[in-house]
Amino acid sequence: DCVNRRGAGARNDYESPTMKDQLPERWKCAALRSLTSKIGSGATPRGGERAYKRTGVPLIRSMNVHFAGFRFDGLAFLDEEQAAALKGVTVQTGDVLLNITGASIGRVTQAPAEMSGARVNQHVCIIRPVKGVEPSFVARYLASPSMQAFIAGENYGVTRQALTKEMIDNISLPIPPLGEQRRIVAKLDKLFAHSKNSRGELARIPSLIERYKQSIYAAAFRGQLTADWRGTSGSDPGGPWPLPTTWTWLRIADVAEIASDLVQASEVPDLPHIAPNHIESGIPRLLPYKTVKEDGVTSPKHRFFPGQIIYSKIRPYLRKAVIVDFAGVCSADMYPINARCDSHFLLWWLLSPDFNHLAMAHQGRTVLPKINKKALYSIAIPVPPREEQVEISRRVGIGFKRIDAMGAEMLRATELLDRLDQTTLGKAFRGELVPQDP
Repeated sequence: DCVNRRGAGARNDYESPTMKDQLPERWKCAALRSLTSKIGSGATPRGGERAYKRTGVPLIRSMNVHFAGFRFDGLAFLDEEQAAALKGVTVQTGDVLLNITGASIGRVTQAPAEMSGARVNQHVCIIRPVKGVEPSFVARYLASPSMQAFIAGENYGVTRQALTKEMIDNISLPIPPLGEQRRIVAKLDKLFAHSKNSRGELARIPSLIERYKQSIYAAAFRGQLTADWRGTSGSDPGGPWPLPTTWTWLRIADVAEIASDLVQASEVPDLPHIAPNHIESGIPRLLPYKTVKEDGVTSPKHRFFPGQIIYSKIRPYLRKAVIVDFAGVCSADMYPINARCDSHFLLWWLLSPDFNHLAMAHQGRTVLPKINKKALYSIAIPVPPREEQVEISRRVGIGFKRIDAMGAEMLRATELLDRLDQTTLGKAFRGELVPQDP
């Protein structure tokens, strides 16, 4: 393909002087200015967003331009006078729209039929190919890895904040005959449709993972997860739901003690400091934390010690808890808890949807609701014999490791799809995606 980079000793030259001979037969390299009838961006009406209307002539902004297609969300509108002032940047169906400033620089798509007659603001550039140049081919090329690297400024070693009209005019494109342009676009559309379907399937996984978590929790605290291990039948109908006959309903006060050793932050400046946002939601893992001195905290803190459970008592951080293996201090909005049952069993209960439902019902009626010590102590917990507590903890841990692995595989698959799309685009503009037809 045509590599867009500054030629040695050239000024304002964004064409490639080096790669033309590597293109397939009958492909040419040409500057974008020679392949288009229009390249230009618009402006924002005086007054900015306050001048926008609820209806009228659409104004396309960078938020509407995405690689996956045009997004109608957030579309602004102009009155006839405002639109007339931007008549020179009137959109036609099929125009290539390119974001040329800010964090979304380089995003590109085609204008849908519904946007014929719209205007663009200063952050979006209209690129209108001449007859014989397929707009979809141009849009796909601008989205290709080499062009995105060029737009991001990697060939200069710094990130560009904007693309000027001169830069866009001089972008060099590899152009095959029109028939091959169309075959390439058709092949890309077919392959990317598969990618889109795959992403749709991957997008379902987080909700399936959440359902899997909930089913593990429910089975754990209803005795179903260890039914084979226990080998007993029958149930106790008391409490919020029936339990195996070897289990009993107790209160948190019967199986745990909340520690309340408050110290002044100035007394322990070098101890690790944990706040609610240092604990991941729903799974017992810590995020990075700092010492009291590094965080600059000054208010009183709870001391905690290895083996204790740290539980956040304040919304929106309920369902955040972790067993610590070091000593430190935590926010006054958190409880250090000593377990008198298996600590991991109690931890899983504190993280479970069933416990969270009961905890929410006991929150105080304050601006930032929290669960106080008395309310926490009063919440019920289904308690099996100690050995079964340990087995439940083990099985829940195994189940959640599998869930973590599923989540990691989902992320890896998504990354591979992104790489596959980029590889496909690279092959397309080297003439390797469809058979040559001289």
